Amino acid sequence: MIDQHYRDITKYDLFFILSKFLTLRLLFGTNLKVTGVQSEPVPIISQDSHLSPDGSYQWNYESGDGTSQHQSGSIVQVDKDHAVENVEGSVSYVDPDGKKHDTTYIAGPDGYVAQSADIPVAPPIPEAIQKSLAWQEAHPEPESKKQ
Repeated sequence: MIDQHYRDITKYDLFFILSKFLTLRLLFGTNLKVTGVQSEPVPIISQDSHLSPDGSYQWNYESGDGTSQHQSGSIVQVDKDHAVENVEGSVSYVDPDGKKHDTTYIAGPDGYVAQSADIPVAPPIPEAIQKSLAWQEAHPEPESKKQ
């Protein structure tokens, strides 16, 4: 009776292991091509990096697919107790449709600012709204009515 029970467990285990193996083989064993993903490594055309003792740095690279990036940074003393990093850089890449995208950025004590034709720009404020805002600024509500 124990031998029969042992044989049943073994058959179940073998079936389970075999079914999982076949499932994994079907899922991952075939060569799948994903659209937009390169199978060949992208060559690095140029790469450079410098780090100075004062904390400033610069690095850049350019790859064979048209991607390039440059960044430089330095420490800026904001006041006698606080220093921040000041960073400037640019990124450029070519999308799958062949269009080149460029972005430049700075970051420092005043925050982060990026510039690119790809960053959406808000539409202008309509003239009627501008007039209304100007009127409200010129005629503030008295303190007694603000409650």
